[in-house]
Order: sequence, then C-alpha cells, then structure tokens
Amino acid sequence: MDNNEYKINWKEIISFVLFCIALQLYQSNINIIHIITKFIILGLLIVWFDDYLKLISSTIKLTKKIRNKKYFFVTEKGYISDIIKRRMLSKKFCIIIYIMSLIISIFIIFIKPNIIKNIFFNYIYIILLLIASFSIIVFFKNYLTNFLYYLIPWIIVIETIKYENIKLIIIFLTIALISYSILTLLWPIYSLRKISSKTWLFGFLVTFLVTIVFEYIFKFYINEKVQSELFFNYYLVELLEQQTLPSEVVRFLKDNPNLLNKFEKILISYELNEIYSKISLIRFLILSSYSIGKIVIDLKIKLGELKAKDIYNKIRKSENVQYSDLRDCIFYGGKEYEDKIFTNTSFESIISKKESNFKKCDEATYFKIINKLGDSLLNFFKKFI
Repeated sequence: MDNNEYKINWKEIISFVLFCIALQLYQSNINIIHIITKFIILGLLIVWFDDYLKLISSTIKLTKKIRNKKYFFVTEKGYISDIIKRRMLSKKFCIIIYIMSLIISIFIIFIKPNIIKNIFFNYIYIILLLIASFSIIVFFKNYLTNFLYYLIPWIIVIETIKYENIKLIIIFLTIALISYSILTLLWPIYSLRKISSKTWLFGFLVTFLVTIVFEYIFKFYINEKVQSELFFNYYLVELLEQQTLPSEVVRFLKDNPNLLNKFEKILISYELNEIYSKISLIRFLILSSYSIGKIVIDLKIKLGELKAKDIYNKIRKSENVQYSDLRDCIFYGGKEYEDKIFTNTSFESIISKKESNFKKCDEATYFKIINKLGDSLLNFFKKFI
C-alpha cells in the first residue's frame, strides 16, 4: 500500500479550521470582526483558486477521454476501467458543483441580510438546491443504473401529486420524459442495455403489488377502524344541537341513529373512493413513466446499433482495419457485434495486441465479489441442465 495514501493534507485541515472560525466570527455584531471574517474567506478563496481551476481542467480532460472511449477496453470483463473512470468523473463533477454552490452561498451571505430577503435570491437558493440534487443523481448514476430507473417516477409523483389530475398528468409525464432523456444521455450505452424488458416487467409488478397493498390497507384498516368506533353520531348530533336547527330535526336524528350510520358509511365510502382514485392515478403515472423511460432508452440503444452497423460495414470494406473502429463498433453494438468481430481472428488479434499495452484499472473488491458470486451461481445452475 502506498504510504502517501494517508498522508495528512495540512492545507485542507488549516483551511477547514479557518473556515469554521470565520463562520463563528461572522455571528458577532462588531464591524471589525466582520471585516476580519471577510478577509479570511477571501484569503481561502485565493489560496484554493488555483486548485479549483486544476480540478475543472482535469475534469474536462477526463470527460474528453471518456467520450473518446480511451478507457473502454473490449477484452476487459465488465468494462471495469471505463466504469471506474466514469465514477471518478462523477465525483469530480459533484465536488465542482458543491464548491461553486458554496462560493455563491458565501457571496450571498456576506452581501447583508436585507438583500438576501429579496425574492431574486430565493430563486437562486432554489436553483442551487436543484443543481446539488442533480449532482447527487449524477454521482450515483454509474452505481445504481436500474435503481435510478425505478426511483425517478416515485420522486416525481411525490412532488406533483398536489396538482389537479389533468394538470398532474401533463406535468408528471413531461418531467419523466425530460429526466429519462437526461439520464439516457449521461449513461454509457452498455449500462443502458442492463435495463431490459425484464427490468420494465419487474417495475410493473412491484408497482402494481405495492399499490394493491395500499388499497387493502385503507380498505381493511380505515374502513373497519372508523366503523367500529361509533363516535360520528354523537359528535354530529352535538354539533347540530349548537346550530339553529329546529328541535324536531335534532330529535328525529336522535330517534333514527340508523340514518346517521348510513350517512357515515356514505362519507367513508366517498373518502375511500377518493383514496383509491389517487392510488390508481399514481399507479398509472408510475407505469407510464417506466414505459416512457424504456422507450427513450431503447431509442438510444437502437441508434447505437445503427451506428455500429455503419462502422462494421466500414470495417469489412477496409483493407487497413483500425483498433478504434473495432472498439467503437463493440461499444455501440454490444454483444451482437462483439461476437461478429471476435469470430474474425485478425480482428481479435488487433484488439488483443493493442489492449495488452494499455494500463487498466484494478478491479474493486465489490466487483470481484459480485463477479465471483455470479460465476458460482451460473456454474451451480449449469449442473442441473
């Protein structure tokens, strides 16, 4: 293990301590202390400015390399190097976004509270929160591909359920389309292939079962609970006595409790129908969202296959086949074109020779565990065939 891995970074420690001191000093009402605080913050920004620019520069360079598929190795199982570099890129992107948000927040805080109360700065704060939330999704996109596919509609439905039904449907489906489109652009095409028809079917079954369970919970718990406690009659009659209703009407209701019971059942049925209607709407929206996501993802995969077909036709006609064309063909076309290329011994030789000179990332521990577990299960089931 490298001894420098755990080397203490005094610059980070001192900067953190000074930043905490500055925040503590800013709570004082003395002007001179406020000035000292601003100088500390300004000094920290100047000290870290060069590092921040280097971080942005390295992120841009890494983005270009990933887009040019410099870490996508055909002979590497699971494309570990490409995934690790994409996760590194996501981490750098999050750091850049949070530092930028922190700088803007500090700038707003030091402007004085009177300006902060302006509605314009409220919008800035909301935008910063949205950007921070988006950066979290970007960070996890290379870890939890299928999970994000399932999670997106549930997040949207929580935020949009307060709107009227027609307006809700339009808003929800629009946001779902935009969200899946953005993530489809961010995900590499080999990750999108993990979201198959089985993924959609699993989401359909889980959503259907969860909403059915909620319906039964409301039906058997709320309905039975409310009907078993006959508190409604007492409070209703007491309320009517306080109103300017004729005493004959109140007496009639007291003498006919069954009428109130029927009225109570009607109200309960109405409330339950409202709840069932909302659950059905949620079910429709989530299933529609999964379908939209699958259509968007399949569209990118189909476009990738068309691109792979063009590259493959170019390879077959070429006398001097390039490694980059073989790699790109497999990247866009997936398993089908990988099999086509590796059946040609000369193509396989070009790839093996080229990638043997590349430095690949070490496989992470959890990758090793997952791969070994997958291989063990596969070998176990093969015994029964």
